[in-house]
Amino acid sequence: MKMLLVIPFILLILSCSTRQSTIAYIGTMSGQFTALGISAKNGINMAIDDYNATAKHKLRLISYDDEKSDEKTQNILSDIKKNNDALCIIGPIASSLAASVFSDFENTDLITLTPICNIDEIKDIDDNFFTMNTSFTVSAKEMAFSIINDYYSYDNISVLYNESGNTYYIKFYQTIRDILNSNGYTRVNYVKFAENAEQNYNQYVLQAIASQPKLIVILDSDVGTGLLSQNIKKHDDKVALLGCEAAITPRLIEIGGASVENMRFVSTINLDSKDPQVINFNKTYESLYGTEPNPYAYFGYLSAQTIINAGEGCNFNKKRLKESMLNLKDPKIKSELLFNKFGDIENLPVTIIIKDGTFEKLGFLNNAKKKNKS
Repeated sequence: MKMLLVIPFILLILSCSTRQSTIAYIGTMSGQFTALGISAKNGINMAIDDYNATAKHKLRLISYDDEKSDEKTQNILSDIKKNNDALCIIGPIASSLAASVFSDFENTDLITLTPICNIDEIKDIDDNFFTMNTSFTVSAKEMAFSIINDYYSYDNISVLYNESGNTYYIKFYQTIRDILNSNGYTRVNYVKFAENAEQNYNQYVLQAIASQPKLIVILDSDVGTGLLSQNIKKHDDKVALLGCEAAITPRLIEIGGASVENMRFVSTINLDSKDPQVINFNKTYESLYGTEPNPYAYFGYLSAQTIINAGEGCNFNKKRLKESMLNLKDPKIKSELLFNKFGDIENLPVTIIIKDGTFEKLGFLNNAKKKNKS
């Protein structure tokens, strides 16, 4: 009789020791944005592997390729809800996709944490959709005020912006234009261009340098920014260059080479090569995957860490996960919460410079709030 009582007890212990939660990752892992989605997935896997190495409650990652398609993403969400075994969702990666299917994410009771999407349409809403990255409008405003404060003597400026099907760069440009206009910057040459991998952007560069600017602002991805920088420096090696956070990847330095040395950026993504946490992450990532990480990898890692910390705070109870996330403390400022009441992170942007082929942080920016401009 005693033996019969012991067996259920042993089975109970074994079941408790092998508890597992599933995290669903939705990212673009095919087509033009393959590298971004896979990088974020790698970062998420790093955080989960670190946790599983010592934890009794194990985590499992299931990955879905959204193919940067609204329909595909909607189908994935339906499958996740139907299976009903996911603790939460990490994703999507593309801001434009997040905006298109935002209502579908809102209609699920699962917590969704997007690593890097930062468009205003998904911010400041009381829902289950959390964001790890500061609103791009904050970055755009700070870039405009950086031009005014740091390049105040440069009344002759060109702005090159990518208009090929990506509202992110267009809105970025519009925000900068409005602030510069309201501050009396009348000699700004705005040049729009369409993305084309087969060209060297020479025609756009010629338009940008026609006014002999002292500063050229580039609003594009790492590839476009690298190619444009090379072309610009062939015509004028003295002109200063200012880029946006979408270009801050190791690939920019590979493509741009010497032309991007001393190039500055305004970014909410702080990948300071001297930060001990970043140094450790970079070394581990490179040893695992044989390449330097980009911001998508780092934000994927931070997102998974955030889910893990919140999960531990609520014993990985799906119904209590939102409350646990909203109560998380900022790891750098212990007295402050990590998320605001809407589940969004709003960090101060930083100025970053490329020095000796690496990204270095120069300092934090808060000019937009000080000026209180729109």
